[in-house]
Amino acid sequence: MTPDIYSRPAFLAETAFLSSGLPLKKGQIRELIAAVHGYRSLAAMQAEEPLHGPIEPRHTLVLIDKPSALLRSADLLPDHDADRIVGTLIEVLQRHATPEHFYLRHRADLPDALVTLGRICALADPAMAGVVDDLEERVDASIKQWRPSGVGSGYPGEEILRKMQANGGPVRILENRVDDHVAGLLVRLSGTYEDAANESGVIDVHVVFKQRTDHIFNRLTAGSLFTPGRDHWMDMNAHTPGLVGQ
Repeated sequence: MTPDIYSRPAFLAETAFLSSGLPLKKGQIRELIAAVHGYRSLAAMQAEEPLHGPIEPRHTLVLIDKPSALLRSADLLPDHDADRIVGTLIEVLQRHATPEHFYLRHRADLPDALVTLGRICALADPAMAGVVDDLEERVDASIKQWRPSGVGSGYPGEEILRKMQANGGPVRILENRVDDHVAGLLVRLSGTYEDAANESGVIDVHVVFKQRTDHIFNRLTAGSLFTPGRDHWMDMNAHTPGLVGQ
């Protein structure tokens, strides 16, 4: 398995642990990352074939194995709070995840990386031909609106504004639901869109992930359904009993 899956996150997590007063070693962090992926040890994880080989799809979904991570933490660091350690690690993994390799804490989770994947699938659909995702323009407009008078470049709130605008513009992903599928998992993302002709409506993005292990799934197929003229919030209110997380 490619070291990027556990080496870079271990480096980032080490910094987070140190700032939280938890002096974990990189080797211990890598063991915990392996546990999060559902492996009993780093050696078992390293023995697997690369998750992103030339045949497999690039996008990988990981259903976090928190119970295994808690047990591994208690085994490696019996004198420390396992909940705090594992919680910090999961936060780091999700914060720095990408659409190529991302993590879900539960089936209704909607981390930034999954939002980005949904937007990528939607914007790649022929129905959105000619649409430009003007992220930088939206970020600049937000900075000009919210930056305090007299503050020049390097406005400290820019990162927050960028995150807010990342899920905006022509496609907004607002809900997620994960169901079982014959291949593994079916991720259903819903939200709103506006096409090149300024026609707007509701978008549903379905991504099928093929099961590789109990906790690791590779993207198999993806498709988008555009329904013009519909309002996402009205649809959501009409189907309140079936809302995500209920």
